[in-house]
Amino acid sequence: MLGHKFFYYGFGIGIITTSLLLLFNTSFISNKDIVKENEFHIVELQEKANELNYSVYPSNEVRFTEEQFDAKLEEIMSDNIQTKIVEQKAFLIQDGMNSTQVGRILLELELISEIKEFEALMTDLNLHRKVKTGYYVFEQTEDLKQIIDKITE
Repeated sequence: MLGHKFFYYGFGIGIITTSLLLLFNTSFISNKDIVKENEFHIVELQEKANELNYSVYPSNEVRFTEEQFDAKLEEIMSDNIQTKIVEQKAFLIQDGMNSTQVGRILLELELISEIKEFEALMTDLNLHRKVKTGYYVFEQTEDLKQIIDKITE
């Protein structure tokens, strides 16, 4: 065993020297010093693309050609023309108003055609004293029963 003593000393010194060299060499090189040639920030990439007459945009952004945009615009416009515009009318029922006064307002707003029909239906349903105060919005297409249901809920 003593004959191999110098071998073990040399082997140990070699391992220590190698580890020290690796330690000192890697500590001087940091990740900041390693720069990739093709790595750009988004601003640099956009500037470079503008120089080359290209544009950079996020992948989730939808882009249309002029023809596609015109076709979509035409489709939306035709849908709006086909959609029937419903006129809405609004009024306020104040505290102390009775069904006759409400009927006059509804007639003035052209939501009902006759006050007598309104009053008769209110009386038949026993709702002529159950008119609730509040602000109401009605569409022109609502019928008499729907109007009565809204103002007496």
